[in-house]
Amino acid sequence: MGVGENIVKLRTLTNTTQQQLADIAGVSRSAVSLWEIGKAEPRMGAVQSIADHFGIRKANIIEEGGMDYIAASVTGKLYSTEYDMSRLSDDERRLLDMYRSCTPQGREYLLGVAQVTSGLFGRE
Repeated sequence: MGVGENIVKLRTLTNTTQQQLADIAGVSRSAVSLWEIGKAEPRMGAVQSIADHFGIRKANIIEEGGMDYIAASVTGKLYSTEYDMSRLSDDERRLLDMYRSCTPQGREYLLGVAQVTSGLFGRE
């Protein structure tokens, strides 16, 4: 996911229009459009303004896959879901890999199975 895709994901997560993002970055709406289709790259000042506004790192916007671990809470605030994978057991890593490779429907199914089985086999 490049800069343009990261910006699209950011706008989607925050329900922000191109014009609203342009206002935040101090650029025109057409500049945002060009970023999103990969015809132009934002200047670092614009990236910093966007990152500051949404409380994320510049790297989340400019690095390949930078938005992969960013999610929106119920209140709309952004947060990182990134964590130290080295602390996971082999089974936890396998389950996470399976979840990430699923379709949205498959993810819902896996979460349902996890909820049912945690009730049956959960800690007492």
